[in-house]
Formats: sequence, structure tokens, C-alpha cells
Amino acid sequence: MLKWDPSDAKENSQTGSTSNVFLDGYTLAGARLWRIDLGPNIRAGAHYTQFVVYDFDGDGRAEVAVKTAPGTKDGTGAYLSQGPAASDDDGALYRDSSGYILIGPEYLTVFSGTDGKELDTVNFEPVRPSTAYDYDNKRGDYFLASAAFVSDGASGMAATGRPSILMTRGLLTTETLAAWSWRDGKLARVWLASAPPGNGAHSLMVADTDGDGAQESSGVRRPSPATVRRNARPASASATRCTWAICFPRGPVWRCSWFTRTEPCPGTTYTTHPVAKSS
Repeated sequence: MLKWDPSDAKENSQTGSTSNVFLDGYTLAGARLWRIDLGPNIRAGAHYTQFVVYDFDGDGRAEVAVKTAPGTKDGTGAYLSQGPAASDDDGALYRDSSGYILIGPEYLTVFSGTDGKELDTVNFEPVRPSTAYDYDNKRGDYFLASAAFVSDGASGMAATGRPSILMTRGLLTTETLAAWSWRDGKLARVWLASAPPGNGAHSLMVADTDGDGAQESSGVRRPSPATVRRNARPASASATRCTWAICFPRGPVWRCSWFTRTEPCPGTTYTTHPVAKSS
């Protein structure tokens, strides 16, 4: 899978309209199988389009999950036609005079990995933020995504062992994360969670941090980290301390340097604690 951003792609802070974004599926021999055209209502830039490729339903073939909009064409060249996309206006343009797309329908679509055909489309969640600060400063259009083996049943239930699609929205002031399942040809939202105020992150990581068999999602920013458990409850948040690690291979082992930063930061010092790992 390759994502093609045009030469006029923009950072969220930059005004201006952009050309279309393409997602291409290739064989390992370099032959292009299909192309998804996200259309004029998906702005081009590093933070706007995050796509996930995984076998979400266990049929042995990967699917592609990505945020779409009216005007998106699937790998067969057809406009989206499932769910809310069946009755939209594919000729409508929702960008404003500054090039931003702050109104109009937003979708989550799953495409076939075989031919790029649309399999299902639903209204995208998390929805646009209602707070003026994030909306006006475009932080609400900062997206992250991943696949994760979260709890995909009722709150507190163990994971089934089948992957979910994670889509996050927001940065710094607020961040919201939605987990979606792809089962029997249909998308369904598993849960929706928000990080504590002020903990919207630049990154998204998944790991089973407590050994219960279900993965949690974690974002890290300075000065505080936030972890969302698989059942959508915040696991931890600290307003005064952030700890992270930089790991690199050295011979047959990995060495990790752990950094702790305490706020307020005047006079802050960083200490390293090398830890050897066998894998």
C-alpha cells in the first residue's frame, strides 16, 4: 500500500486548497492492482489521511480502512455507494475559502484488499470537535490510526482475539479515539473514548500493558502521557511527569534509555537508565 500526497499538500496550520490523495495497492513485484481516489473533500497533508491495512475479519485477506468523504472513488472507479454515501452529493465541494474542510459528511470506509472495491461505509467517528479552540486551530483535523486487539465486547470483557480498527482525532487540548470492528461484511463501533483534557497526543501506540490479553492504546506527549484501556476507561494520566524510552540495537541485544521529565521544567534534568533486552 502506498499513499500519494500531491505536491500542494498542506500542514494543518497552512491555508490553501490541495489536490486529491491516492491510495494504491501493489503486488510485491511492483504491479499496481488498484487505486483509491479520496476525492476533493479529503485535504492532503501528513496529518489528515491515516489508513490501516489488516485482515480484520480473519478470512485470510487484508482489508483497507480509511477516512473518506463525498467524491471518494473506490478501486473500481465507482463513487462510494454504501450506507450514508448512498444518498450524498459526490459533486459537492465542502472546502472553505482558506482550503480547509470543516463541514460536510465524513465517512469511514473499508475497501477490499483484492480489488479496492468499497465493502462498507459508515459515518466517521470521532466527529468534529465542538470546542472553538480545537476547531478553529485545526487540531480537530489531526488524525492517527492503528489496528489493535482491544476488548471488542461489552465493557470489561476480554478480547476475542480478532483485531479492531482504531481511529483517533484531535491534538493537545482534546483527543478522542474510536474502536471499530469489521465482522460479516459490516462496520460496527465497539467503543468511543476521550483522553483526559490536555492529553491529546502526537503518537498512538498499542500494547497489552497489564497482561490481561487485550491491548490498550497509549499516546505520549510532553508533559503528560495518557493511556486508554481496551474498555474505553482512561488508565493513567499525570500532569507532572512524563517518562519515555529510546531503544536501539547494539549487537545481539537492545538497549533502552529511559527519560523522565518533571514539570515545571526550569532546571529540568534528564537521566538515562540503559536496560539490556534479549529481543
